[in-house]
Amino acid sequence: MNISFSLPSDNRVEWRERTNEPLIGFFSDSSWRLIFPDVENDEQLEGFLQMDCGYCLVAYNTATHTPFGFIYVYMEDEREKKVSLHGGGWLPNNVFLNYRAYILLIENLLQYGNKVRTACRPENVKAIRFNRSIGFVNHYTTKNYRYFWISEKRLQASSIYQHLMKRDRK
Repeated sequence: MNISFSLPSDNRVEWRERTNEPLIGFFSDSSWRLIFPDVENDEQLEGFLQMDCGYCLVAYNTATHTPFGFIYVYMEDEREKKVSLHGGGWLPNNVFLNYRAYILLIENLLQYGNKVRTACRPENVKAIRFNRSIGFVNHYTTKNYRYFWISEKRLQASSIYQHLMKRDRK
């Protein structure tokens, strides 16, 4: 499996390959089921991550050196460079750092020529709103999932991206 990207970082966020961070323990049961409904415990998560279908990355706050979120970058189609992102953040009142980390990773994936997608369960309104706010577009819906895609142009045109970039220029 080969996904083209690097582990991005800036002065606030650093993405690292997951080592032993207890991801499920950071979330409530109901929140975790919205992210990975078929993975119920740490043993199942470890088995899933060993399948070699993607990369599990953890976002760290560079000021506190503490983890605050994760993303599983799943290779949907290696030939067409289609990747799907699934994950979340667990710290309350951390919305701008969550946005920064997610945008940093997505921008990096897109710059390496990947087609970036995600999917959310219809009841995961928070994730749907979060993804739409940075430019993801719903391209089809089934009974169980809503599927989204994003382009570099849509990402950079989002008000959240503009706001974060404006803050960085000051």
